[in-house]
Amino acid sequence: MEMMEKIDCMGIKALFPIYGEQGENQTLVHTVKGEIFCYSGGMRSFLQKFFRYEGLDLYQLRKKYGELLQRRNGIPIPVGSYLVLVPAKMREPIGRGDGAYGYVALDQVTDIQGEDKKGIFCLEGNVWIPTLWSKKILHQQLLHGRLVKQEYEKEQNAKYELYHKLSAKGFSVQEGAVMIVPVSNPYL
Repeated sequence: MEMMEKIDCMGIKALFPIYGEQGENQTLVHTVKGEIFCYSGGMRSFLQKFFRYEGLDLYQLRKKYGELLQRRNGIPIPVGSYLVLVPAKMREPIGRGDGAYGYVALDQVTDIQGEDKKGIFCLEGNVWIPTLWSKKILHQQLLHGRLVKQEYEKEQNAKYELYHKLSAKGFSVQEGAVMIVPVSNPYL
């Protein structure tokens, strides 16, 4: 089973950027089922691969919800109504191109703790994710995550209503209607 498939089956709780033993970018993936995976690429690479696996366009999602929030950076990303990834600054990058952001699953956050500029996400199952942002900014990020989730669900419900009405109309059967289907049978 491929890594993305395993992660998808176990659910994402948090994504954390780290440096490997030789200083290379890696991504720690905490799953809902308690497993921890180490992806050998950086956060950007992981997100692109995961969203591609899910059949989603990461760039378009960021653009769409960035416009909603009127922001260009730090935009929560919905995978579905079941998973909205909320970004937070989790490390000081050493080199150029090293990512600083990690992500937590919106529905996994139980509390925010910490002092000064070091807020901590408390997640289900006693998982604590330290950040370099204050509690105030983390609360703001969670609010943005809820707004993105709400907008996503609103759009999905509107699509369901539209197509449900169309399909109900399209498949109604009139009494006395006869359907004629051409049949090509060489034996007739």
